[in-house]
Amino acid sequence: MSSNPITYGQLEVTPYQFSRLSELRIEQKLNEHARLTLTGIVPEQLQDIS
Repeated sequence: MSSNPITYGQLEVTPYQFSRLSELRIEQKLNEHARLTLTGIVPEQLQDIS
């Protein structure tokens, strides 16, 4: 099995739109699903400000 890495330009997180990604972490433990955690900046005009 061959794995092809993805690049920042190929990453899409819908329905969110980030102007900048600060942190991206992928963890996978034995016999568990992988977990993706990301932190980023959403453009001000797209923020839901209450």
